[in-house]
Amino acid sequence: MKKLVLFAAVVFGLSTMNAQKNSILLGGNVGYNHTENKFGGNSGKQKLDTYEWAPYLGYQFTDNLTIGAKVAFTKADLDSKALQNSGLIDGDTKTSKIGGFIRYSQPLSETFAVYADLGAGWKEEKTKGYDKSAKYENKADGFYIGFNPALFINFKNNFGLNFSIGGVEYNHLKEKGSKNKSNGVDVTFGNAFNIGISKNFSL
Repeated sequence: MKKLVLFAAVVFGLSTMNAQKNSILLGGNVGYNHTENKFGGNSGKQKLDTYEWAPYLGYQFTDNLTIGAKVAFTKADLDSKALQNSGLIDGDTKTSKIGGFIRYSQPLSETFAVYADLGAGWKEEKTKGYDKSAKYENKADGFYIGFNPALFINFKNNFGLNFSIGGVEYNHLKEKGSKNKSNGVDVTFGNAFNIGISKNFSL
């Protein structure tokens, strides 16, 4: 599965990080995130596999700063293997995000550069699942604020690969049809993997 995700990312991922002033940033990222929660005794474990595709458009107005707009589509599959009488839930969550970001980039050499994105915007989650007694569906929306560092490898003329191993994101969501609200921080360093192909377009 991981090899398939990496291959799809190389073929379909397109993201632009560039150190040139007055240029257009156009592209997106393909990502994968895997987490496991183990329970004591014979309770088993819970697996969560998350896949993301995030296209974006921006403008680099200095050699180091870019502003842009971004959308992201995420699907998370939950697989709980536990005791028969456990209350764990299996299902999936689909997430849509739209927002803006600002990127700071710093070249390390002609081949390598690092950059970091600070983004914020609107977020919606749709969750479907089931437990031992019933099925359910839940919808919620709100806002997010995220920080994601990454590495760029330049092959030639600002064409290359982008790599990221996760970031930090704060979420505030309100369940539709009720007064329930949730706040949380997702830290994915070391668990997530994003890759993309980059090309800069000068004006």
